[in-house]
Amino acid sequence: MKKKSKFLIHSIITVTAAVNLFTFTGCGTESSKAKIGDVGSASGNAGKTNEVEYAGIGQYIEKGNWKISLLDAKTYTSIPNENEFLKQESAPGKEYLILFFEADNISDEDDYFNYLYFRAYADDTSVDIATLMGDVDGFGSVSGDVAAGKKIKGYAAWEVDAGWDSFEVSYNDDFWSDKTTACFKVSSGDIK
Repeated sequence: MKKKSKFLIHSIITVTAAVNLFTFTGCGTESSKAKIGDVGSASGNAGKTNEVEYAGIGQYIEKGNWKISLLDAKTYTSIPNENEFLKQESAPGKEYLILFFEADNISDEDDYFNYLYFRAYADDTSVDIATLMGDVDGFGSVSGDVAAGKKIKGYAAWEVDAGWDSFEVSYNDDFWSDKTTACFKVSSGDIK
């Protein structure tokens, strides 16, 4: 009986691990559709549920507790700062890709928007989020407590290879499932 119980426990752990492996994927496997629309458009029928997996600069995705807008994207080799000691330089052959977001808490409960829940790929290669000191263009990092019906604005940063072509980022606020909230795609040609 002890061997059967032990085998059953190991089987459950193996199946659970396999399920989790398949659920920690990007935007392409999301089963439910998000509402996508242009930033600044009137609410209501402005955004519609559709088959589009990604939104771009100037668009939002509304799903779950969040309406996340990608306001702008910029690249820097050096992040200026009032304090010269906090100035940050990208590594040789790299540049900082900064995405500016607005996240509206559309639920009836306070929530926390965490920039560490972003997953990103530059030219299909995983890229870790960069932690910068100070503000970028007057914005702090897009992370913090957001009251119900309120919003937060800020940036998220990644250090990418110079000459990158395509950048994908998804926000997943439910670590234990495949409930990706928002997926955005930016190409180097979109950066002004």
